[in-house]
Amino acid sequence: MQPSSGVASLMGEDCVAMRALHPTDVVLSIAVALLAATVAASCTSRPAGPSSDVPLIPVVLVTQASGIVPFRAPIRIRDAQLQMVEYDAAGKLSLRSYDEVVFPIDLMITYSEDTQQALVFLRRSPHGGCLLLWNNLTNRLDDPCLGSKFDLTGQHISGPSRRNLDQLPANVRDGIIWVTPEVVYGALHP
Repeated sequence: MQPSSGVASLMGEDCVAMRALHPTDVVLSIAVALLAATVAASCTSRPAGPSSDVPLIPVVLVTQASGIVPFRAPIRIRDAQLQMVEYDAAGKLSLRSYDEVVFPIDLMITYSEDTQQALVFLRRSPHGGCLLLWNNLTNRLDDPCLGSKFDLTGQHISGPSRRNLDQLPANVRDGIIWVTPEVVYGALHP
């Protein structure tokens, strides 16, 4: 495809062909537009109920990443059980719970192409609040601070955490993963 003379002069004399829009550019454009819509939505008050769902991320971005994506979302949530690790002057570790509004929120998004179901977890350990890391070798989420391990369904595998991962209710509509910005706390495990 040859550019018009006006386009060629704007792009430089050595420009021979215009670059076609690559599929990742389209996906990135969609993601940026979705992010802008989510930021705008998080800054306005919404009525409670199903209409309070907010768009999170296109399914295609999660499937391109093998079905699991860490994501910092511009969503405001109230977390009545925010656990944080604290240290005293002697270096002794203690845990403290807070009731706080959190913005933005770190999430771990999983999507199964088989079931077409999305799960959205808070990306922090329910025992200490440390940011969870995805372990590709073991296919689990690891707490690097206190050692808890969780599977892709949010279930506790091992470590000191007394409960499963906290979630945001999620659904898939029109190729987009939507969430309700209300924390569903992980169940206690035996």
